Amino acid sequence: MTQHYGPLTVEVRPGAEAWVPPERWFQIVSGGLDGPQRVVFHPRAERDRAWAEDHAGAKPPGGRYSFRAYTLGPVTRIFVDDTETRASTCWLLLHELAHAVLNRAPRLTADLRSRPRPANYATSDAAHEAVAEEQVANRVADLVAPRLGGRPGLNRIWWRRRTRGR
Repeated sequence: MTQHYGPLTVEVRPGAEAWVPPERWFQIVSGGLDGPQRVVFHPRAERDRAWAEDHAGAKPPGGRYSFRAYTLGPVTRIFVDDTETRASTCWLLLHELAHAVLNRAPRLTADLRSRPRPANYATSDAAHEAVAEEQVANRVADLVAPRLGGRPGLNRIWWRRRTRGR
């Protein structure tokens, strides 16, 4: 299923439907985008294939639960399974769209990325959360989610607790 909301295109792959934010969220957040963005909700089982498609056939870093989403230029991919809730994917959508907006602001992005990402950025929660751009995206999601009826604080650390033992 694919829907269009102004510059935002939302694709929901079979098996991901239960985690998709309400249509109202897409209508509201699309107004804050300054360019086209495609968001694809995937079942987690499609993670490796999607990563390879976006990264010239490469394998994703880390194990099955090393990350839950990514934004690469005009494409955002969100991977869902029972480690997520509908509220957490709403929060995650906002976090990833913050990355998309930052990607289109080269001066701001250059400042946020002036310090290189740690080598273990993709596989270490502490390293990931220490990156300035991640902190900004988290803050955006924490501020906007409650205004749309969602919850703050559903970041990578929250999610990591749900992946333990998997």
